[in-house]
Amino acid sequence: MQKVHNISRLLLLLIVLLGYSCVQKTDNSAKDPTIKIREAAEPSSINPFFIRDEIGYYLAGQIFQPLLAVDYQSEELVGVLAEGRPMISSTEDWKMVIEYRLRENVRFNDGSPLSIKDILYSIKSSICPLVNPYFSNYYQFIDSVAIDARDSNVFRFYSNETYFLSEYTSGDYYILSEEQFDPDHLLRKFNLNELKQITKEADNEELAAYASFIESINFKDSLQPIGSGAYQLKEWRNGEKISLVPVQEWWGNELEEKNTYLASNSNEIDFYFIEDAITAINALKNRELDLMRSIPASRYKDLSENADFAKNFDLKEASKLGFQYLGFNMRKEETSKLELRKAIAFSLPQDDIIDKLYYGYAKNSCSMLDYEETHLQLFNKYTFSEDSARYYLQQYKSKYGNEEISLTYAYNSGNDSREATALILKESLSKLGIELNIEQYEWTVYLKKLRAGEFDLFMNGTVTSTITPDLSNSFHSNSINGGRNYSAFNNPKGDSLLNAIAEELDQEKREKLFVEFELLVNREIPILILMKPLELMAYSKNLKNAQAYRLRPNYWVAEMSK
Repeated sequence: MQKVHNISRLLLLLIVLLGYSCVQKTDNSAKDPTIKIREAAEPSSINPFFIRDEIGYYLAGQIFQPLLAVDYQSEELVGVLAEGRPMISSTEDWKMVIEYRLRENVRFNDGSPLSIKDILYSIKSSICPLVNPYFSNYYQFIDSVAIDARDSNVFRFYSNETYFLSEYTSGDYYILSEEQFDPDHLLRKFNLNELKQITKEADNEELAAYASFIESINFKDSLQPIGSGAYQLKEWRNGEKISLVPVQEWWGNELEEKNTYLASNSNEIDFYFIEDAITAINALKNRELDLMRSIPASRYKDLSENADFAKNFDLKEASKLGFQYLGFNMRKEETSKLELRKAIAFSLPQDDIIDKLYYGYAKNSCSMLDYEETHLQLFNKYTFSEDSARYYLQQYKSKYGNEEISLTYAYNSGNDSREATALILKESLSKLGIELNIEQYEWTVYLKKLRAGEFDLFMNGTVTSTITPDLSNSFHSNSINGGRNYSAFNNPKGDSLLNAIAEELDQEKREKLFVEFELLVNREIPILILMKPLELMAYSKNLKNAQAYRLRPNYWVAEMSK
């Protein structure tokens, strides 16, 4: 009998051990509430004054908040710290009066209230070139600020300029804690106009010392950033990851109104910095990551055909707000001629580039913005046609001579797609008897030579927005030297349209003007829009409410959960 009991106990123990073993072998990624995200590069900073990269701005946006922003879902301007979009009016004295109302009961993550003093500090620091060296020029249009005498949550910005982006830029900077960033209240000594004028350290030694203090803040040490966002910094392991955790009793949870910026569904969020895409994909396959964007097209195609991968992940393709283009330097003798630009445009097999380089994960496009088909019918389509290319080349030669044509094409080294595009273009142009010399340069050298107008042709890309963009810096004649008008496009009609767009506050009228400007660029071809690559992403099936958006970086992690 004792022997039977012993055997029974042994069997029971084996069953328990086998059961335990089975549990150990199952995937625990679904049980871990931490969302793990791969980003290719580590931010240089999350100090709002010194952010120089997209991921830095995105991470800071989980901790700090602006007055308003473009909502990921609706793609409309929405209030974040402000109750909604501002009221805009004008008076005899001011061309624009922009009135905001701060939400009630907004608090920083240390429990202190966010008040009008923090807003005044934030606009003063944003407008001062010494404190905010990279972005202060965006806020120079603000000439004065005042708090409503009857309601301290209401405040107004005053401007002597009429500019359609003033609504957005008047509220797109992060509202910071004055107690953390200016504990001695130094900026209270200055008005806006004084801060605008102090551009050099020698102009004010006290302010120069304060600017150095601001620059020293990087949050890589034990200093905790004080923000009003739904998350706070838990850990920054240099070269490895940044971890964020939810703010306890976050003020936004009390709101009935919700937009993407008022979501707080995620538990801990870990951003891992893995430069090599293959290493990151292997971590994804091993379920060590939950989300990855910027997957190379060839690898994305492989994953789309991997049945095992599909059991655990969803692949998503998001449209990007931006485009890749071939630029023509209109300062050069040959490329200043429209006939040659048309010949080159028709010689480039854009569909081949999309198929061979992007594996089909890009959209052919002839416009900078996305339009309805009724608008697109107005655009010239420079679809590959060797006959059309020869026709315009013959027109060029009959007008300007029959000499041999030799052109230079430049791109930034390390950009494989731009190098491959150059080789395809070189082959196409050789069939027309045009020689193309390809040059590559390190990015800073490339940019310097590009601004100096040393190349005939170049590849570049532009990020657009859901808001009508101001393209003056890329196409206005005033931006040929010092701006981004690398094509040296100098067109009086274009300048007139860009000026009108900048001053038009009515959205419907402004959009009509922008279409007219786009059609002008489409006819004159200072740039040839090639394609709009798709953002290629993978999401774990364990993620709930995982959406892919057009706004970069194409996801908003705070609305997700596991």
